[in-house]
Amino acid sequence: MVQEVERKYFEDGKIASEIYYKDGKYHREDGAAIIEYHKNGQIKRMEYYKEGKYFRENAPAFILYYDNGQVEREEYYKDGKYHREDGPAIIEYHKDGQVKREEYYINNKHLNYREWLKETLGKTIQSQIEEELEL
Repeated sequence: MVQEVERKYFEDGKIASEIYYKDGKYHREDGAAIIEYHKNGQIKRMEYYKEGKYFRENAPAFILYYDNGQVEREEYYKDGKYHREDGPAIIEYHKDGQVKREEYYINNKHLNYREWLKETLGKTIQSQIEEELEL
C-alpha cells in the first residue's frame, strides 16, 4: 500500500504537524513518522515508527524539543518497548541542555543504574569471551 501523509497547519499558514501512515499505522522508512512544530517554526516533537511501533535503530525514537530548539526529552525503543543497552532509554534535559533525569530500561523492564550496568556488562563480557573462543 502507498504511504499517506496528513499535514495540519496553524491559522497563519505555517505547518503544525506531519503524520505518515502505511496500511493505517504510523510508519515511515526515511524519517520521523510524526513531526509536530511549535508556532515559531521550531520542531516540537519527532516520533519514529515502523509498522505502528516505536522504532529507530541506535537513536531515540521519540524526541521532544523546547521552543528554542533544545532537546527536552529523548526515548529509545526496540520493537515498541523501552530499550537501550548503551545508555539510558529515557533522558530528560533542562532548557539549557543539562541532563535533568535518566532512566534505564532493557526490554521494557525498568532498572536502576547498577542493575542496568550488570545486565549490559554481562552481555558484553559474554560476547567477548565467545569471540575469543572462536579465534
